[in-house]
Amino acid sequence: MAVSSSPATERKFDNFDAFASDYRAIHTKTIKITGGDSDYFSEHRALEVKRRLQEKGIDLRQPLRILDIGCGDGNADRFFVQHLQAVRCEGIDITEPVIASAQARNLPHCRFQVYDGEHIPFADNSFDIVFWANILHHVEHRYHAGLYAEAQRVTKPGGLLFNFEHNPWNPVTRKLVKDCPFDTDAVLLPPPYHRSLALGAGFANAAVRFTLFFPRFAAFKPLLGLEKYLHSLPLGGQYYIEATK
Repeated sequence: MAVSSSPATERKFDNFDAFASDYRAIHTKTIKITGGDSDYFSEHRALEVKRRLQEKGIDLRQPLRILDIGCGDGNADRFFVQHLQAVRCEGIDITEPVIASAQARNLPHCRFQVYDGEHIPFADNSFDIVFWANILHHVEHRYHAGLYAEAQRVTKPGGLLFNFEHNPWNPVTRKLVKDCPFDTDAVLLPPPYHRSLALGAGFANAAVRFTLFFPRFAAFKPLLGLEKYLHSLPLGGQYYIEATK
């Protein structure tokens, strides 16, 4: 979920206040043609992070502290708690109503707070994982480098960044974004742009991985297991940047 309203003279952050109360319902209606609902894709991202941690040989029984930037109503954190054994989540967003919704979930091992959208309210080297999901396409470009620098600052040495974004090279994705009421002002960002920002902020081993190649209807279920082998093909509905501090 994105951030806050901006001055009339400048698009700084897209305004999500009007959609705070029914964001999930609107999102599910918009993406109906994919065969998945809003919860499905929140869980998919959490499972993708889990899978990559396992592939890296990270012991999921150890405590992991996750920062969810632009956490919205805490839906991703709900699934991190479900699928990672010893996780603790901190969620930040600058839209007060969605933070209230996240707090009302009473998720174990999760805390949520409002922040200013630019300065992450945590100390240097605080998090094992910094996670974004579809945030920066709602933010004016000139703030992107600073946001990456902040993400790098609060990541522990050896910690990981996961930044999920819509893939502008996928025509179905472009259509869904165009039709989504809260994506009216979104400016989709190509994968090389995000990779460059991650490297420029001081992250290392920044890689682009594509995902969501097939519809989520039951008829396509046998194909979904193939997606992890297709991550280098720039055809997925989304992609993410994975990088290390």
